[in-house]
Amino acid sequence: MKVEIAQPGLTIGKLTEPQNDTKENIAKKYLKGEVNGAKAQQEQVTTEKNVDFQPTNKETKENQTEVRLAQTYKNYKVYGQNLIVKVDKNGVITTVSGKVVQNLDQQPNLTITNFLSKNEVKSKLRDIVQILGDATETELQEKEVYHS
Repeated sequence: MKVEIAQPGLTIGKLTEPQNDTKENIAKKYLKGEVNGAKAQQEQVTTEKNVDFQPTNKETKENQTEVRLAQTYKNYKVYGQNLIVKVDKNGVITTVSGKVVQNLDQQPNLTITNFLSKNEVKSKLRDIVQILGDATETELQEKEVYHS
């Protein structure tokens, strides 16, 4: 297998043997270090058990499928960690772009961003709609304006 490392976080070449699976699963298995004989940069794969990759987009062009994946840790998205894996029609990975955050289990200060619950969102939307409703009910008064 010929592999060319163009720069850190970008690997180009025939990175795996042909595989029979969905393009998304082929990409996920590669990033999780589950493909025997795969050529990869160390910073592009992880074997941590709490790390996964969720496909966010898939686009096929010129006999290649580009799969975009977001890195997750304990089912939470890792901010800014999106990778692109190109898989050809035979299930061979030809390009990997992006880096995987390593050793998340060993990082003590990870924070989870709090999001509004569904009910909180509904409540906020009701408040906004009420404010907009009140604004449209305001009567406009006619004023005479003179220009010189």
